[in-house]
Amino acid sequence: DFAETRVRTVEGRGGSTFARARAALERWAMYEQSWLRLTPRPTSTEVGVTTVVAARHLHAAWSWNPVRVVWREASPGRVAFAVAALPGHAEAGEERFSIALEPGGGVLFEMKVHSRPVAPLARLVEPYARSVQRKFADGAIAAMRKAVGLR
Repeated sequence: DFAETRVRTVEGRGGSTFARARAALERWAMYEQSWLRLTPRPTSTEVGVTTVVAARHLHAAWSWNPVRVVWREASPGRVAFAVAALPGHAEAGEERFSIALEPGGGVLFEMKVHSRPVAPLARLVEPYARSVQRKFADGAIAAMRKAVGLR
């Protein structure tokens, strides 16, 4: 079964904050976490961009998880994109990220992850895989706040 993780958080207010948040999202700032590396480092969120998310587990082992941008939306008040897991990824599924300027001026960061373990080890330790997904979500919020200047 697919599990879903969803986070929504206000990342400040106003047009200048939105511009910083949009730029952070488009440079993949939510992956700027000490236990993650993107190889190669993506320079856009255009459909077709492919990278590998290297994740360090338990301070020792690394997993290599290829993803590709499969969907993108951009308008003056919103930017969003989704990456899908490619063959060789520990999980099957998709991650969607968005930044929106709400009518009241709030800047909303949202992330939705819909996934299930497919690698034999990931299936064997599924509760750990879910905890890694939650760790990524919490870290993505912190990384976006840092990138926007909210700390």
